[in-house]
Amino acid sequence: MQNLDLKKIGQNVKYYREKIKSISQVDLTSDINISLRALSNIENGKTDFSISRLSSICIALNVSVIALISDEQNAKSILNNFYNHDGNKGINIQYQNQLEEYRKVYDLLITSKNEQIELLTELVNKFCGKH
Repeated sequence: MQNLDLKKIGQNVKYYREKIKSISQVDLTSDINISLRALSNIENGKTDFSISRLSSICIALNVSVIALISDEQNAKSILNNFYNHDGNKGINIQYQNQLEEYRKVYDLLITSKNEQIELLTELVNKFCGKH
């Protein structure tokens, strides 16, 4: 994985394993089918690894790839896999400690979209003869 900070990724893997998922290295190695030494090397930034390995780590820890490769602790996200009552599978993304600027931009976008919807509704009603 060129151009990525393997040490930072390793620190993030360790952080999510210990602090969020609260599992041991042995538990994670069992979940992703690698040796303890291989996981230790990943967590210490001593080894390069494939995208499929990164993906399996993300799935086992229930985190997004962005969370593991990100340098910004404030922008980390947790992926929650879920199954609803109909058996459908999906993913929820929840941002933790999201930066205030992102919230403001998001709120502005939502407000703008709501205004567009109202305007389009008025236009449709006007052209369809509804008041």
